[in-house]
Amino acid sequence: TKKAFLTLIDTDIEYHVDFVLISGDIFDSNHQHIQEKIFLKEQFQKLAQAGIYVYLIHGNHDYGGFTEDWNNDWVKVFKEEVSTEILKTSSGESIAISGFSYDIPVIPERKVQEYPIKSPHCDVHVGVLHGEVTSSSGRYAPFSIPELRVKNYDYWALGHIHHCQEVSQTPCAWYSGTTQGADRAESGEKGALLVEITSGRPPQIHFIETSTMDWMDVTIRITESARLETVPYLIVEYLPKVEKRSLVTVFLQIQESLFTREELQQLAQEVNS
Repeated sequence: TKKAFLTLIDTDIEYHVDFVLISGDIFDSNHQHIQEKIFLKEQFQKLAQAGIYVYLIHGNHDYGGFTEDWNNDWVKVFKEEVSTEILKTSSGESIAISGFSYDIPVIPERKVQEYPIKSPHCDVHVGVLHGEVTSSSGRYAPFSIPELRVKNYDYWALGHIHHCQEVSQTPCAWYSGTTQGADRAESGEKGALLVEITSGRPPQIHFIETSTMDWMDVTIRITESARLETVPYLIVEYLPKVEKRSLVTVFLQIQESLFTREELQQLAQEVNS
């Protein structure tokens, strides 16, 4: 996870971004080890030295962390009430960034309704929201696409879902996912989103891969013509070609009558050895 975050920091500096948005759950828990906080502070200092601001909200996992000593001129940690920060970029643009942090692990209220309408005094308005998209009730700051759209923001940086996915084109809203998959439930490539916003134009979204190891699921169908001794070779043949370390879970689809239970147990031992 640290290596993935270092890749993120290095990429931010390489691309000379104006600011970094962290949409919640930068920690897995609201009880962090001191070494984790020191590491994070060091990385934020690297960004500050490169002239890059950080805007951070806390989510349902790392809720309540409003007093961190890295909250300074270069790092803004939003509190439990929706608020807006204004950033002047090096090119002279005025950027409004609205968000809030979780102070408790469950927030059923539709906090999106508390976000202000886009200000006519800013060139770009960005919303940072840790929540679940639903038109009904929910446990994690539920919101709907129409509720996002009415704010007239240029971009919504969403957190809570650990898979990168586009939620809406109008308005432009994305879950960036996580920088590193933690287990099998977080399979596939992980990373961050590089977002280019020009006033009056649709944002340009670029996925930046940061994960140093991927979790992958592969399903292989074993036909009636296959012999037991050839199955391990079929598995190797169908395994994806990867360029980095990956943990692959293989699912075999086999007719129950094709092999005996003893043969399947033998096959499992060979594959796992």
